[in-house]
Amino acid sequence: MGPPLRHECAHRTARSLDARRICCPRRSWMRFLILCKTDQASYAGDAPHSGRGAALVRLLASLREAGVLRLAGELLPASSGARLVFDGREWSTHPGPFGAPDELVAAFALVDVRDRDEALTWAARWPAADGQEVEVREAGCSAGCVGFEVATGAPQDGRQRYMVLLKSDHEQELDVHPPPGIIAAMMRHNEEGARAGIVLAGEGLQPSSKGSRLRFAGGRHSLFDGPFTETKELVAGFWLIEAASLDAACDWARNYPYPRRGRVDVEVRTLAGAQA
Repeated sequence: MGPPLRHECAHRTARSLDARRICCPRRSWMRFLILCKTDQASYAGDAPHSGRGAALVRLLASLREAGVLRLAGELLPASSGARLVFDGREWSTHPGPFGAPDELVAAFALVDVRDRDEALTWAARWPAADGQEVEVREAGCSAGCVGFEVATGAPQDGRQRYMVLLKSDHEQELDVHPPPGIIAAMMRHNEEGARAGIVLAGEGLQPSSKGSRLRFAGGRHSLFDGPFTETKELVAGFWLIEAASLDAACDWARNYPYPRRGRVDVEVRTLAGAQA
């Protein structure tokens, strides 16, 4: 089981979205989400190679020492999560496992850096297995829904932390903006969840045309710039939440006012090491 969720915010007593001004990227800095995709071993639920696990701990320590790490964590296999699909009329629930390894996220780090090249430099140090991919995505919602992190300590008693991943679609890839009323509803929902101690963080992502992927093999990596055509593999945004159970986390996800009013595809994944 991997390291718990890490929060790198100096203001650890904040419990509302007033903290977002503090936790947004520093002026002239950019925010990126580094996503390590699942490999065959982690998809099957096998423990990571001890050398790679130790290397990831060292990398996160380096990010922290450099003052660029905002959040980081590892996810349990998809067998401990669920996929939720809204078809425009009703939700369907698909318990894990689901998806192929290259479609799923195994770990993540949210960083504030000077530019894309610096984000790629950090991503290139990720201790990935042969064939594994690491994706670097520019964070931020161009429609104006503010990303945030709410400072927090350990999970509340009996609660588990989950990552809710909103999958991308054609409109997201074209950067089509939702109506202002929907953005306002999203921000209200985020703030209400943060005040209730349920929502710990949330961030939208820019289209994959502003992203890159690194594919690792033989101790080296190849770089591929976006856009990427297969939207089912792409993440449009995420939230970190606390809930009493996977069912409760799925209930929260179903009730979110998502930016699209047609099909919505969401993964609810359990964070490793986040159990109080």
